[in-house]
Amino acid sequence: MRKILMFSIIFVASVMMFFPENGEAVTIEPDGYIGSGLSASSVGTLVSAIRARGYTCSSVTIARKLWGKTGFKVKCNRSTYSYEVIINEYGDYLILPD
Repeated sequence: MRKILMFSIIFVASVMMFFPENGEAVTIEPDGYIGSGLSASSVGTLVSAIRARGYTCSSVTIARKLWGKTGFKVKCNRSTYSYEVIINEYGDYLILPD
């Protein structure tokens, strides 16, 4: 019974880490730019994916779609941190810091 409980705890923690919750509250900077077609909820999902991988993103300076790729460019904390968030055909997030 103890092994099953431990497995359940580890499984739930890993699911929470790799599948970010939708619509996480995120601060958009006053002079920030959110590209067309992106909602506050989708920006929150991108930020959740960034944070889940251990990267820093307290506020969003820019969030826009990447040209020629399936993904997004996200700049955080007054452009101090910059990431490409690539989403593959399986819906997995790949975070590439610039």
